[in-house]
Amino acid sequence: MKKLFLITLICIAINAFSQTKTWVLEQQIVGGRNWFSQSSLMESHFMFQAGADIVRQYRNLGVGVGIGYSAESETEKYPNNKIVTRMHYIRIPVFLRVTSNETRVRPFADVGLSFGVFMAGTRKTKSPGKPTRTDNAYPVNDPDMGFLGNAGIINKINDRMNFRTFITYYYGIAQQKLVTCSSNTPPIAYRNIGVGLGLNYKLSTKTKK
Repeated sequence: MKKLFLITLICIAINAFSQTKTWVLEQQIVGGRNWFSQSSLMESHFMFQAGADIVRQYRNLGVGVGIGYSAESETEKYPNNKIVTRMHYIRIPVFLRVTSNETRVRPFADVGLSFGVFMAGTRKTKSPGKPTRTDNAYPVNDPDMGFLGNAGIINKINDRMNFRTFITYYYGIAQQKLVTCSSNTPPIAYRNIGVGLGLNYKLSTKTKK
């Protein structure tokens, strides 16, 4: 299933690149919540992302790749203590985009894959009556990978610039076990959902002769 999805992405990308195309540079920020699947010990936490994409648009279809910073957290609660982990990732999305015809306000949707590389993090253990202990964090999944989906509205500002508002969802498929989990515990993976704002800059338009 994963291979079929990736082959489909590549085929559509080749077709889009060979026709009339517009290069679009995008910048965006996202705020939301992240959590782990299959883990009752962990609570959802605030998530922040900021990044940029380059999209090659052909009529109602586009192919894009980006790079961004992602700040993700988790809180583990136990009877005698609480552990708060802050993690910093570099994420690289590769996606297909579908839009409606060129109008002042038009919907769009993205679907693709996102790859995450762990950069740094801290792990704080808080216990009643004891000083907080701070250690280096270790990632559960590194590298991380999952399906990415966006849906939103593109608002035209002028011929070169657009403003985007969208909802994004990430479904991690790189599954591993937590060190604290028993052998019977199902593997866990990252999930997140957020609301994003961004600007699009149209760089150039070319038509194949």
